[in-house]
Amino acid sequence: MTTEIQGPDAMWRLLPKAIKNLPGPIRYRAENALDGFTRAKELLPLDREIASFRAITAAEEAASALIRSLQLRNYPNADNIDLWRHPHKAAVYFFLNAVRHEIAQHREITLTVTLSADPPKITVALPIRQFVQLPPDMQSYQLELAEPLCIIGSRPGIADDDYFDAAVRKVAGSRKVDKLIAAEANGRNRILYAHDAGLPVSLATLEGIERREGGAKLCIMLAIAVMQVEHHQGMALQCLRGFLKVIGRADAQRARQ
Repeated sequence: MTTEIQGPDAMWRLLPKAIKNLPGPIRYRAENALDGFTRAKELLPLDREIASFRAITAAEEAASALIRSLQLRNYPNADNIDLWRHPHKAAVYFFLNAVRHEIAQHREITLTVTLSADPPKITVALPIRQFVQLPPDMQSYQLELAEPLCIIGSRPGIADDDYFDAAVRKVAGSRKVDKLIAAEANGRNRILYAHDAGLPVSLATLEGIERREGGAKLCIMLAIAVMQVEHHQGMALQCLRGFLKVIGRADAQRARQ
């Protein structure tokens, strides 16, 4: 029987059940991610540094689940993403922020997302009233996407491969993308090892851990969306091309050092 739940709180409660029905390479990483955040929150009052470390590694596991889903579905060049490279996993969250910025800057769009646990499935629907005027008896009508990641973005004069470039620069701000990702990837070192100026210190808070957890759950949801369709989905292809450009810059920067 398929269980479907809407609303973020109910959906997150259902997520562990959906994860159990995923292929092993994704399931185990996703389960470890959720367990890592549970442990991080339990450890926070006792050992802030280890709690922070737990949250960082849990987020990496969720990013790995998403990366692995693209690889298992044989998305072009997905195998160029290295699950053993911390910068590649850290770059996932930076790039998702860029995607969110690209979508939000044009127009706020309301989505209805439904999670099914058996089989794992994401359903995305858009209330039609946000696009056109509808009579009172049609206000609840929605447009349900045939595939959760089938929408692609386009702008006049911008090549498809360059679609996310402006958003990447905007999210990075004055910071270099390569150095920003490297700093995030090396976060564990700053909280575990002493340095010339003093002892390691973590500034982790429960709110910060929960924000990181929210990003990780998004990665797992996206992994489900990728796996539920055997062929390649347009948005996943477009985002993958943009992401490969981001980690390509990071890899080139390290090669020059």
